[in-house]
Amino acid sequence: MFGTPLEPPLGAGPLVLCIALALGCAITDLWRGRVYNTATYAGLALGFVTQTWFGAGPSFALGGLLTGAAPMLLLFAFGGVGGGDVKLFAALGMLLGARRTLVLIPLAFAFALVVALAQLAWQGRLFRTVWNSVRAPLSRSQQRLAVPFALPILLGTLAVLFDFDLLAIGGW
Repeated sequence: MFGTPLEPPLGAGPLVLCIALALGCAITDLWRGRVYNTATYAGLALGFVTQTWFGAGPSFALGGLLTGAAPMLLLFAFGGVGGGDVKLFAALGMLLGARRTLVLIPLAFAFALVVALAQLAWQGRLFRTVWNSVRAPLSRSQQRLAVPFALPILLGTLAVLFDFDLLAIGGW
């Protein structure tokens, strides 16, 4: 992604680390249903070291960490995402910086919606689920759908890295 006056361009190191971290976590989330601590903690450590010594500096890294972790912690508290997803967003935020992370979060949720709809269609439950949602939108009796969230995070990360910028669309 090209730099702006607010964010410097990403170097090759953070770019490769973002892709490797997001891809590895997506694979384990699809395969085992987990985002492992070893991957996210390594991503946090490598992200901090990379940005501090070779990148934009520690304030860039910590700003991205807070931008990625804060909204996800709130969702985690209400059962919306898992702890591994919170740590993955924090690590990616540290590598991407605050502005790119602000773009990543809604993109990841948009991709999660697409993945959830595809998953429901694959299971043959799409129309029944949509009908039940229209008929009784606040009913607690509906089954929860577990979406492997690391896959939409990977797709959002790739979109951010290859210059899809929601904030630029709005003129920010």
